[in-house]
Amino acid sequence: MHRSTNKHESLSDSKVISGFLRLSFPLIATYLIVAVSGFVGVVMLARLGKDVLAATALGFSIYNAAMVFLFGFMTAVGVFIAQQYGARNSAGAGEMGAQGFILAVFLGVVITLVLLMTPLLLRFSGQNNFVVESATKFLTAFSLVILPLSILMCFQKFLMAVNKAKLILYTSIVEAGLEVTISYVLIFGKCGLPRLGIAGLGYGIAVAIVIIDLYLAGVFVVCEYFKPYRYWYFVKKINFTVIWEMSCVGMPVGFLYLIGVVVYICIAFMMGHISTSALAAHQIARQYSAFTLMFLVGLSQAAAIKVGHAVGRGDQGAIRQTGQIGILVGMALMLVVALGYIFFAKYLVALDINIHSKHLEVVTQSAVVFLIIAGVTQFFDVFRTIMMGSLRGLKDTKWPMIITGIAFIFIALPVSYILGFQLKMGGEGLWLGLLVGSILCGAILTRRFYHLVNAF
Repeated sequence: MHRSTNKHESLSDSKVISGFLRLSFPLIATYLIVAVSGFVGVVMLARLGKDVLAATALGFSIYNAAMVFLFGFMTAVGVFIAQQYGARNSAGAGEMGAQGFILAVFLGVVITLVLLMTPLLLRFSGQNNFVVESATKFLTAFSLVILPLSILMCFQKFLMAVNKAKLILYTSIVEAGLEVTISYVLIFGKCGLPRLGIAGLGYGIAVAIVIIDLYLAGVFVVCEYFKPYRYWYFVKKINFTVIWEMSCVGMPVGFLYLIGVVVYICIAFMMGHISTSALAAHQIARQYSAFTLMFLVGLSQAAAIKVGHAVGRGDQGAIRQTGQIGILVGMALMLVVALGYIFFAKYLVALDINIHSKHLEVVTQSAVVFLIIAGVTQFFDVFRTIMMGSLRGLKDTKWPMIITGIAFIFIALPVSYILGFQLKMGGEGLWLGLLVGSILCGAILTRRFYHLVNAF
């Protein structure tokens, strides 16, 4: 599949739409599978007791921060590959993928070392000794996940960019099955193996990801479709200029994703100051909203890749249309989600707690309201997430990071505080502050996207 370097090749509207949908839906399914797999892992650890579950929450808060930064950073790799693919340059796409692999290994090693050092800080966290020791085992085990996960992210970005998203979905299904099975065996000591407890989840995930990494590495060698890209040939040729450019594009995205983590930590902290019932209700709402957010994550990734393809072709119309399609599809999906939260919030809450208990009446009422606000927020969040992905396809990541930081840290959080505490709106006010930040950020990013497209 050798590609020419013809530029300014425009696709018809129908091809732009179908191409976006063919890429986005396998990605959405993939991220939903990942979310379900993570949920099952937590459920298995919950069977080990409340102290282990507390240690899991502490360990996951640290691990997730590292994983989110890595995920954001590695999105740059897909954009560089996509632009070469759009330009019909197979060798160029292969080289970008290979340099991304080198960057993934470097990042994986660095973040692994950082994660291995974090247990030292837990000694000063004020938690009881059992929780600290369990969290240390958790982080030590999960540090082994980071490097193979970084490599897997790199492989997946390559597959996205060369329109092989279905392979990502298929391998994710297998990976999820392996994760759950191996983790179960290691956590509870089945099949004659020692009972590893909380550490078993990390080891199980690491083994599952390594198996998928080895499979995909072999696919890139033996599959005829991938041979023109000469992926492993270019791995032997380090291009520090390309790696630096990828880092300059990827690092702001990593920090942008971390902003989201920090904001929700702050909201949870403020919820705790309102009441334990508000914090419990917040956790229930976050559980569901984090799951449905995967729809937007998949669409955002698809928008970045498809805009990258259009940039490579020099197709201004397709760049603009990809952003518009992403918003329309996202609004349609999140309208369904929002309506689901509005009409079925109480039923969703009932899956977590006994909504008929007088003791949990306040938690139930608050969780229902939080879910309704979450649905409205995610509907407006379509503009923010799709525009972030579309701008990423244009390699514009620094300003989206700055805009997001201002919108959420300097506007949304203060508004949340004012509504929640000064105006006595409680937890509802905190969630409404996030809605304000989302609308503001989405509006500014949308304006920036059209400005850059018009200047393309």
